[in-house]
Amino acid sequence: MISFTAQIRVWREITLDTKNILIIHKSKLETMSSVETIISEIEDEFLKLVRRFGILRGKRIVQESDGLELFKMVVGFQRRLEYHKESVLVFSGRPYFQRTMNQFEALINYFSTKDKLRKLTLSYKEDAYVIEVAVTPGYRTAYIDTMEGVIHEAKELLKRIRSGTQTAISRSVSLIYDFLNEDVRTGLIELYGDLHLLASLVIFPIEEKLKLKDQLATEEFKKVVEFLEIAEQNYSLTPPHLKDTLSNCRNALEEMVTLLLEKIDLKPARRFSMDVGALSKSGLLDVDTKKVVLSIWSYLSMKGSHSYVKIDGKSISDVDFGLEQTYRMISQLLTKYQTYVEAKTSTKQ
Repeated sequence: MISFTAQIRVWREITLDTKNILIIHKSKLETMSSVETIISEIEDEFLKLVRRFGILRGKRIVQESDGLELFKMVVGFQRRLEYHKESVLVFSGRPYFQRTMNQFEALINYFSTKDKLRKLTLSYKEDAYVIEVAVTPGYRTAYIDTMEGVIHEAKELLKRIRSGTQTAISRSVSLIYDFLNEDVRTGLIELYGDLHLLASLVIFPIEEKLKLKDQLATEEFKKVVEFLEIAEQNYSLTPPHLKDTLSNCRNALEEMVTLLLEKIDLKPARRFSMDVGALSKSGLLDVDTKKVVLSIWSYLSMKGSHSYVKIDGKSISDVDFGLEQTYRMISQLLTKYQTYVEAKTSTKQ
């Protein structure tokens, strides 16, 4: 999916302002949306994991170094899911957000749980790791091997490798390999579908951007508009000034919070988290909006903090995402402010 910001580069928008003439040109660089970047990173790590287990299935002797490498990859993949689950918090409040978070939780649980996820039934007791289960007391016995969450089974695999029990090693590798290809793969397909759906619902159209700037100017948030336009100007340069773009997005968000405090007669501390907290205590922001504001600010700070950013598809997608979310967040803050003022006015009457 090509992001909205990438699409509008083919247009030329002239701002009728004596200060600014913004020319948005077509980029020669191919871009992906930030959601596509998330999906790409998860999928790349997943395929590496599956390939590695597939290779071990064909090995007659599995070494301890193999087991340690697999354990590291399994833990790394779970951490990757946890990291991207947090990054999706910027979509909070949007349709299908909770379903997407549930998908992340289900996948993470596949790796972290100690519950039994799979059972393999055998015709006889191959080794000491096979469990004997009495099907009919005093008459019939079944032989099984079980699998817990992927991380726990990877630990079990290491134990079996160190014992040198090849039959048990083979079963562990096969159980994990099949589970990844069936249950985890199905879960990832559902997750990717919901992430694409989220992305398609959060695009901030250009006409809405222009309308927002007009509303901000009318409500005396002109400095916020200036930072937004400087951010867009930096993005339109050849090559784009990515650091400056995101830094000015952050400046716009910080200025919005500062002006909101001043407008409700509170003194800004000029420390973002404290100022957002003050807005929350005043009743202007609810808890969920407060979390999202801080998440977006952290994203802009992290991505815009480098002295030099390599210009490639991934870094440009990060800027696309940062611009979109900055506009969306400032729009929400303005709406919250207008609602707050209306409530105060009606109370006085």
